[in-house]
Amino acid sequence: MLTHPIPRARCARGGLGVDFLAMDAQSQHTHPQRRVYLDAMASSPLDPRVKEVVCEAFDRYPANPGSLHQEGREARKALEHAREKVARALDALPMDVVFTSGGSEGNTHALHGLARALQREGRGLSEMAVALLDIEHASVAEAARALAYEGVTVHHLPVDGEGMIVMEALERALQDPRLILVSVVAVNNEVGTIQPMREITRRVAAERRRRQDRFPLVHSDASQAPAVTRVSLKEWGVDALTIDAQKIYGPKGIGALVRARSYPLVPLVYGGAQEFGLRGGTPNVPLIVGFAEAMVLCNAQRDARVQHLSRLGRQFLEETLRTIPEVVLNGPPPGPYRAATNINLSFLGVEGEYLILGLDAKGVAASTRSACHLPGGGMGSEVVFALAKDRERAKSAVRFSLHPWLTTEDISYAVCVLRDVVAQGRGVLAQGAA
Repeated sequence: MLTHPIPRARCARGGLGVDFLAMDAQSQHTHPQRRVYLDAMASSPLDPRVKEVVCEAFDRYPANPGSLHQEGREARKALEHAREKVARALDALPMDVVFTSGGSEGNTHALHGLARALQREGRGLSEMAVALLDIEHASVAEAARALAYEGVTVHHLPVDGEGMIVMEALERALQDPRLILVSVVAVNNEVGTIQPMREITRRVAAERRRRQDRFPLVHSDASQAPAVTRVSLKEWGVDALTIDAQKIYGPKGIGALVRARSYPLVPLVYGGAQEFGLRGGTPNVPLIVGFAEAMVLCNAQRDARVQHLSRLGRQFLEETLRTIPEVVLNGPPPGPYRAATNINLSFLGVEGEYLILGLDAKGVAASTRSACHLPGGGMGSEVVFALAKDRERAKSAVRFSLHPWLTTEDISYAVCVLRDVVAQGRGVLAQGAA
């Protein structure tokens, strides 16, 4: 039985004021009960059971797990037990799991740690190339851009209109003899596209066999994936995975880079031998314990959660498309290639950021794009633009991302508010054009 940590909201009649920012300070006092959180792909709600485990761990494990005394040994035992749980959940070995501060650090480490390791082996950066999707998370794209400044060639792999990798582009990139890494986001955080990871790794493995070489390797930013699909280092055939606890109903500030022993790495953070010498610094044992619990719960409850989220998603889409004209779905249709947590819609004629402020003023939290991109700029979602090649769709896109504690009442309220905000936005636009 799913509990509901976020207060339920009832649909209210009435329009919205245009000055949304002025309403921000008073909205919590005026409508404190009317909050529906639809931004779970930016950061998911904390599972109450995980919260309980984390709070208990803060009390039980105050010591540094590197200390020799009893308290230190107990913390170390909890750390390694959590590592075993995470490894088991991902079909990996405990020694494959390097705990990080989250997805961005894990992705940066996967790219830069590999490049620096190969430098130590005597390969120059200009002798390396990496390939990544046009719709990667900013932490992968920016890490690759930083390597490009130092001489690494970066191949950008286009996607089709639903956000799926164009396999012909991958095949072309594989012909570059300098290619050391293919990095593919398993589940896109803006439009929810689920990539065919097994087919991607099959093609890369075939190229390795042809070369009779260990390269290119495959890394996947799988931060969003465990919430909607089974993630397996072995079954996917990848060499490294990035996982982020806050995307799977776990605590913020903790994640892991999970890699096979064939994946060369050097540390990016120095100062100690923690994490097999790959990340200096005192491990945050309570958060790591919570991460492991979230991972176990995610695997155990995924099927039931996905069924629930799929029903809510269908309800949201049906009610929205029935009551609001000129709406376009971005990404694949609901089904096996779209995350059940994701709905991304363009409301033609209204800028997404206007809609976000209007929704927020009425108690609905959503987003226009990844939270790792600063708001503003007026260009909208670059992910949507990569799919649609249409700037109006990109600028009018809104991402609604679901979590298991939502109810049908929450969805109906959100669509009711959305209908009013879109109508008002289009009305303001029409007045301005008159």
